[in-house]
Amino acid sequence: MKISAWAGPLLAAALCIRPVSAQEPSKPIHILVGFTPGGGPDITARYIAQRLGETWKKYVLVVSPSLGIKSVKELIAQARAKPGSLNFSSAGVGSGTHFAGEMFKAMAAVDVVHVPFKGIPEALTETLTGRVQFFMAPIANAVGQVREGKLTGLGVSSADRDPLLPEVPTIAEAGVPGYESILWFGLLTSSAVPRPIVAKLNREIVRILSDPDAKQRWIPIGLQPQPTTPEGFDKLIRDDVATFAKIAKGANIKAE
Repeated sequence: MKISAWAGPLLAAALCIRPVSAQEPSKPIHILVGFTPGGGPDITARYIAQRLGETWKKYVLVVSPSLGIKSVKELIAQARAKPGSLNFSSAGVGSGTHFAGEMFKAMAAVDVVHVPFKGIPEALTETLTGRVQFFMAPIANAVGQVREGKLTGLGVSSADRDPLLPEVPTIAEAGVPGYESILWFGLLTSSAVPRPIVAKLNREIVRILSDPDAKQRWIPIGLQPQPTTPEGFDKLIRDDVATFAKIAKGANIKAE
């Protein structure tokens, strides 16, 4: 049985569960992750594989200090004063960072230009150099540069402030009321897998992610475990599909 992980680095981690009954997996479970090693999804998949999901939050709007912009309101003011003059980077067309930027563009009512890159490192580098003006960067990737002053954190995309950057306001409180964009990782499996096995796997993963060790491992790098039920995860996906479809239509985002 294969469990696919959305939004994760390249990893094929095999995890064996000894069968006890007909309602338990009888073959090794493979967690397949489709991005580069070392990021949050990679860490997540390795941890779950080792110890045997679903949602992760935040991530941060950053600009290069060379811009002289210190707040979300200043960014919005500059974008409105010179429509089309500011760019924002992303980890690629259709990525979570792309949709987070497009949501900001729509809700802040600004005309800014999307510049996609092959991944988060490239998008972050271009923002660090000032060649691209801002980036909705995952906190795990940007917290070090913000703390060192290499990037200016203007706001976090979640509904609450992040403990890693408590001095940085939420984007909602900083000038775009109602803004919230969450990047998450989750485990999916075939609809043909029996529900009792799905339920058993869910209970075990919830137990793992509820362990205090999970928070100690992930919160320092900007990840927050929020285990849920299969039904709750299904609702999250459906809600996000509806939201992203609306954003995609408004921003004319098409599959490439």
